[in-house]
Amino acid sequence: MKYTYCTMWCDVRKAPWKMLDEKEAYRNHNKKEQYCVLVEIDDILTHVIEIGKNDILIRFLDEDKFSYLCYSFLVKEQGKLFLKGADYTDYEATGEERERVLFNFFENGCLLMEKINRRTGESEEFESTVDLETNWDNYPKFGDYTHLLIEERE
Repeated sequence: MKYTYCTMWCDVRKAPWKMLDEKEAYRNHNKKEQYCVLVEIDDILTHVIEIGKNDILIRFLDEDKFSYLCYSFLVKEQGKLFLKGADYTDYEATGEERERVLFNFFENGCLLMEKINRRTGESEEFESTVDLETNWDNYPKFGDYTHLLIEERE
């Protein structure tokens, strides 16, 4: 697994903005300033981790660099993160969105889900109560991001 750093990720261009060296990224991490971690496995970009002051976004990328899964964590006190949102996107072979499923989690156990069919424009909404034990994680130490890359949080 290889990490490189940048100031931000452009989802439209599927490319980073302004690369950072490890020293600059480390400084941003310690000052809680925004930076991104580009994760490569076997020389293929697989994840983009966007670290901000109050939130962390993890994009799971397919072979065409489309974000098929995105986790949004809220930075809480005492070095904790809370998974507040998940966004699953299914794409057509052309790269157009086919379906999107959005999950919004609340610390009281409430889950709001919306399923959107991009072909028809139809959407369905669901509400439920769930166990949120796996929605909690630790704020990453610089260079130690593996625990954030868990795709299936059960």
